Amino acid sequence: MKMQPRSIKRITIGLDNEVYSFRANNKSYIVRINAKDSLKGSEKYIPIFRSLKIKVPKIIASDYSKTTVPYNWQIMTKLDGQDLKYAISKLNHNEISKIAKEIARIVKKLLKLPTNGKFGSVGLDDNDLKSSQKDKVIDMLREIKRRNATTGIVKKKYIDLFEHLIDEHTSYFENVKSQFYFDDINYKNVMIYNGKFNGLVDLDYIAYGDYLESIGRIMANGFGKDNGDYYTNAVMDELHLNANKRKIVMLWAILHRIFWLSEEGIQFNQNTSTKINRNVVEGDYAVIDSLIGEFSK
Repeated sequence: MKMQPRSIKRITIGLDNEVYSFRANNKSYIVRINAKDSLKGSEKYIPIFRSLKIKVPKIIASDYSKTTVPYNWQIMTKLDGQDLKYAISKLNHNEISKIAKEIARIVKKLLKLPTNGKFGSVGLDDNDLKSSQKDKVIDMLREIKRRNATTGIVKKKYIDLFEHLIDEHTSYFENVKSQFYFDDINYKNVMIYNGKFNGLVDLDYIAYGDYLESIGRIMANGFGKDNGDYYTNAVMDELHLNANKRKIVMLWAILHRIFWLSEEGIQFNQNTSTKINRNVVEGDYAVIDSLIGEFSK
C-alpha cells in the first residue's frame, strides 16, 4: 500500500513507545516506534484479542529489522475517539455503566485463556516471570527504591507502608492463582467514541497473575476524580466482586499509586523528563493518603 502521510501529530501519552497519528488516503493511522523489541508483543496479542471479538487496532505494516531506520516500527489502523482519561468527566452515568459492562466482559473473556502458572508482564515471550505474585510485588518495591535514590520524592512512610502491605498480605500474594489478563486496561488504553467503548490499544504486553491488579489500576486512576469512583464501582459490580476482593482491589490501587509516584522525575521517553512537577507530586500525595484512609476503615 502506497501512502502519502499528512496531518502528522505526535501523541504525548505513554512511557514506552514514541507514537504519532497521521492521515493518508483519506484514512487515519497510527505509527509506533521503539528501539526496544517490546512492539513485537502486539504481533502476538492483537490476533488473540481479535479472535475473541475484542475490538483492537489492526497492524498493516511493520519492520523489526532496524535496517532502514534504527528502530522497530508499526503502522496500525486508528481507532476513533479518545482515551477514557480524557472522556470520562464528560460521560453520564448511563454511558459509564455501559462502558464498564464492556470492560468486565473483556476481563472475563481473557480469564479463560491459559497461563504457564507463573507471574508477571508477558511480551513476545514469557522468559522473565516469577514463581509467585509476591515476587512481582517485591520487584515493584525494588524499582521504587531505585528510582527514589535519584528523585527522593517517595516519602519514607510510603515505602514503609508498601513493605508492610506486602508482609500483611504475604499469604494472599503467595497463593493467588496465575490468570491471563490485560493489566493496562485502564484510562489511557480504553478508547471512547461518542460516549461508547470503541476498543483497546497498546497491546504489546499482557500479564499472568492476579487479575484484580488490573481493576486496582482502574481504581488508582480514577480515585477522587469526576466519575472515577462511579466507573470503578460499576466495573467491580459487573465482575460481581465481593467485599474481600474489593479490599484487594484497593490494596493494588495503593501499591500502584506509590509506584506511579516514583515515576515522576524519571525520563522514559520524549513524553517525560527529569524535571519534577511538584504540583503532580503533591496531588499524588493527597490521593495516596486518601486511599490509605479508605483502606484502613
